[in-house]
Amino acid sequence: GLGYIAPSGDKAVLEKLMRCIRTESDQVVKGFALLSMGMIGGKGAAAYLDQEMRKGSRACCAWACLGLGFALQQEQNPRYESHLIRQTATHANRSVRSAAAIALGLMKSAKAVAPLMHQLEKGDDPFYRGYCAVALGMINDPAALDLLRSRVAKKSREVLVVKAQAAMALALFHDRTSVPDRSDPMSTSHNDNTKDIKTPTKRHRRDPA
Repeated sequence: GLGYIAPSGDKAVLEKLMRCIRTESDQVVKGFALLSMGMIGGKGAAAYLDQEMRKGSRACCAWACLGLGFALQQEQNPRYESHLIRQTATHANRSVRSAAAIALGLMKSAKAVAPLMHQLEKGDDPFYRGYCAVALGMINDPAALDLLRSRVAKKSREVLVVKAQAAMALALFHDRTSVPDRSDPMSTSHNDNTKDIKTPTKRHRRDPA
């Protein structure tokens, strides 16, 4: 809530949020405090979030990435942007890599398009690749369109999660190729085959009278 209503760059609120992050034991509360800092923004917020992303606990790192993505919507910083891009490729934790990808999407990072496309195409974790697809949709660079379309067209069930997220990314482009083809068995639920199910007829017992 503070992230939405506090004035941009409000130092007093930012200091209270920093104190909350230092003293709070609940990781979820700390995480939302980090998000709020990013939404309030300002140089102090971006610097704190970048430090938390680099040196904070692993539990807070993903939240800090997302917060930094919000902060960099207001004032981009090439150094912080470069660190987020490195996180998408090198961090050992999938959640942190995914959060860094979405953060780059939030800030619409043009520099991140090529690295995210590489991760979407070559990455070995389908869930992370899916987040890279969504981030590309958020950035909305036409250079990613062909790759996203190719992910949607894939037939392998192994990449179904990537297919779904790529379709979501194409929707962010307002690209109609994200609308599923109902003739494609990969897009048809087993529950759609109701026409082959015969509904049993109700048998009426004869009235003994």
